[in-house]
Amino acid sequence: EGEGPLWHCRMGRGRRQLPSGAALLLAFSGLAMLSHLRSIAGRGFPRLGRAAAPASSLPSSRAFSPNKAKTSPFSHLSTITRPAKSFSRCRGGRRYGDVCGRGGVAVRCLSSPSPLEGADPTQVELMREECILVDEADQVTGHASKYDTHLLKNINKGGALHRAFSVFLFDTKGRLLLQKRASEKITFPDTWTNTCCSHPLYRPEELEEGENHVGARRAACRKLDHELGISSASVNPDDLLFLTRILYKAPSDELWGEHEVDYILFCQKDLGDLDSMNPNEVSEVQYVTRDDLRSILDTRTMRMASGAVSPVKLTPWFEMIARSGLLFSWWDQLDEIVANKALPDVEAREKIFDMGLFETVAAQ
Repeated sequence: EGEGPLWHCRMGRGRRQLPSGAALLLAFSGLAMLSHLRSIAGRGFPRLGRAAAPASSLPSSRAFSPNKAKTSPFSHLSTITRPAKSFSRCRGGRRYGDVCGRGGVAVRCLSSPSPLEGADPTQVELMREECILVDEADQVTGHASKYDTHLLKNINKGGALHRAFSVFLFDTKGRLLLQKRASEKITFPDTWTNTCCSHPLYRPEELEEGENHVGARRAACRKLDHELGISSASVNPDDLLFLTRILYKAPSDELWGEHEVDYILFCQKDLGDLDSMNPNEVSEVQYVTRDDLRSILDTRTMRMASGAVSPVKLTPWFEMIARSGLLFSWWDQLDEIVANKALPDVEAREKIFDMGLFETVAAQ
C-alpha cells in the first residue's frame, strides 16, 4: 500500500517483484542496447581500415583504457602478443599501438608491426635511453632516444647523428680484447667488435666535455661494467685515454643502423679472467695480436682459444677503423700513447676522421 504498482520479473525458476520505476529503467536500457547492437551489425563493427580484427587479437578493455593510452613505440610490448601484420592503417590515421574509440569502445589499432616486436625485453628497455644528438662538427644539437637514433629511416632522413664511444683495451702483452655481441642485441647481433662500444647519454655527467672529453670516458666506464663486469675499481675514467673521433654511417639490417661521431678510447691493463660478463650483452671474448687481426680481416675467420677456426662477422665501425690502417698505426704507438696519455699527433687528436658509408669501405 502506497508503494505504487509492481512489475513481475521472471528469473530462473522464481519470480521477483520490482518497483515500477526500476522496471521501466531496465526496459528502456534493454531497448537502447538492442538498437545499438543493430546499428553495429549494420556497419560491420569492429573494422580496422578494411580488415576486421579477429576477436582473439583484440586486447581487453582493461589493458587498453583510453586514459592510459600511450603512443610510445614501447607501449605495445607488454600487451600485444599476436601482431596482425596484414591490418592496414585505421581510418583515424593512427599508428600501430595507438588507442582509438569507435562507438564508445576502445580498440587497439593494429596497422603495422613495431620494429621492436619480438625483440629481447631487456634490450628493448635500453632503447629508451636518450642519446646526444650532434652535428658533423660534434656540436650538441639536442637529444633523442636510442630507438629513434638507430631507426634506418631516421638515419636516411638526417638528424639522427649522435655521439658514441669505442674502447680498445690492451693487456701488457699488447693484445687487444675483442668481444662478440650477444644474439639478443637489436643492432649488429652476433658480431665481433672492439672491447666495448656504446653511447654517452644525455645526462650532465656524460655531456661534460672538459679535459679529454671526460663525459665520454665516464660513459665508457659505465658500459664496461654493464657489459663485461669490469668495475671502476679496475678501470676508471682516468685509465681511458682519448685518441680522436671518427664519423661514419652504416646499416645493420633493413630496419636499424648507425650514424655516429665515435670517440676512440685506449686503455692498457691486465684484467685477469672476465667471469662476470653480461650474457645479454656479450657472448664471447678473446684477446688477439696484430697478426691475428690481420688474418681475421683477410680470411673472415678467427682461431678461437679452443683451437677451432670459426667464421666471423665484424661490426662496421671496427672493420672501418681496422681496414683504414688507423688502428694498426695507433697499435704501433701504444707504448707512446700510454706514456703520454694521448695520441702524439696533436692535429689527429683534434680531427674528426670521416670514414663515410660502410659499404664503400667493405668493397675496397
